[in-house]
Amino acid sequence: MHVHQISIQYRPLDDRILLRISFREGGEQTAWLTRRLLLKLWPLLRNSVADFVAKLQAAQGTAASSVAVADDKTRQLLSDLRGGASNEKADFSKPYAAAASLENTMLVHTVNLYSQPTKASFAIELLDKPATPDTQPRRLKWSMNETTLHASMKLLEDAIQASGWDIPSVTTTSEPATAPDADVLQSMERPKYLN
Repeated sequence: MHVHQISIQYRPLDDRILLRISFREGGEQTAWLTRRLLLKLWPLLRNSVADFVAKLQAAQGTAASSVAVADDKTRQLLSDLRGGASNEKADFSKPYAAAASLENTMLVHTVNLYSQPTKASFAIELLDKPATPDTQPRRLKWSMNETTLHASMKLLEDAIQASGWDIPSVTTTSEPATAPDADVLQSMERPKYLN
């Protein structure tokens, strides 16, 4: 599915971030992002985007490709610079045309990231927790090019800042985010939701 518009906004009454995506083929999907989810996801997402941009530059053979694979700080800096340049061209003034009600909005439980620099594509898949063990979780998966990815990251960062949640890599941008070790992620318990 091809993304037409993305809206990411903090909703104070719900104390959650609402993600809305409309598609060119028609239809809209909505998802709630919680503070607890974003505390773990945001640093990993920033690091994954920085790696994607570095590998994309290397695949395209640009002059920045040798710098991009140097170290974490350099990759994060390159990603931030490319994001800034990309967001200057983006049109954030067009209002989001909401189509669906929020009654069936999924509460995100699991996030999968798919980086495909050779195809210049970065995909995100959101899953909710199934109501019963017999049912499959609802899924929302979409792919983005680098421009849409940077615009989405800006929208998410703005929503996190508006929330007032103390998420480290948003409040202190001097140090790049580092991804937790895979062993640490596997040993962590999945969040449990009461609502």
